[in-house]
Amino acid sequence: MAELARDLSLWLHLPDGERWDFAFDSMSYDVPDAVRIVATGGGWRVGSVFAPDAWGAPASWADLARDLAAFVENGAGRGAHPRHRPRLHTPRVPAL
Repeated sequence: MAELARDLSLWLHLPDGERWDFAFDSMSYDVPDAVRIVATGGGWRVGSVFAPDAWGAPASWADLARDLAAFVENGAGRGAHPRHRPRLHTPRVPAL
């Protein structure tokens, strides 16, 4: 899960114009696209090569990003050393 959380964190930080569909290719699986997130006309949908006919309902970017951030920060980071947990926020720099 830490590998997925890291990749999702990187993907979530991409600028809007550079964020394309997400495809998670894990070192733990011998097939690509263990997790896929694709943009459709109705919103973002989540699916997997392991269940090709079972896609999630379309979600807005705001809802998807909120849920993925919660997964990364709360779910996948548990049990990992804090130094290795992905962060979704940028530390504030004090004004000069």
